[in-house]
Amino acid sequence: LIFLWASTFTNPSTKGKEIAKIVINYRGAHLMKTIIEIPLIPGKNIADWYNPKDLPEALVAWEALQPTKFKAVVGLYMYEWKNPQPHGIIDSIEFVSSYMYPTPVLVAITAETQGSRKGVF
Repeated sequence: LIFLWASTFTNPSTKGKEIAKIVINYRGAHLMKTIIEIPLIPGKNIADWYNPKDLPEALVAWEALQPTKFKAVVGLYMYEWKNPQPHGIIDSIEFVSSYMYPTPVLVAITAETQGSRKGVF
């Protein structure tokens, strides 16, 4: 799965703290785990949308000039999650906020089959 996201009101004091999580729920009890959680951590896989820079686990996927008097660059991050149970059926995906600043913003989720992006990255 590929997630497109960013956060707002991010500051240095939140770096390394979980601000939200993605919960992957699988169908069926025969799997090793029926729930997997992906923590969203500023500076690691998510960051503020102002002045985006590539992160250790997420790349800047889109950026633009903000159409205000400030003319700041804003952007969104792409985080690619490798499914540890590729033969399992994902029943649902939850976006769970920690209800603290910064505010996480999930824009899109997409899926791909293994090997469908040969030569892209």
